[in-house]
Amino acid sequence: MKRPSAGKPSPPASKPHRWDIYHIKGTPAALLGHVEAPDEESAIKRAIEEFKISPALQKRLLAQRRG
Repeated sequence: MKRPSAGKPSPPASKPHRWDIYHIKGTPAALLGHVEAPDEESAIKRAIEEFKISPALQKRLLAQRRG
């Protein structure tokens, strides 16, 4: 029977999740689209690139994880 090594633990697999990206401009927020990313910060960065969000609007984005 093998024992786990005492070295560094293996990093968790960062499986991409689907994120809904919203532009917060009032109520209700506007859905811009969907992206796949491992975390919220990556999802927003990917949305900025994919949807060509102008710098003026980049601070008003919200990512909501789906599934």
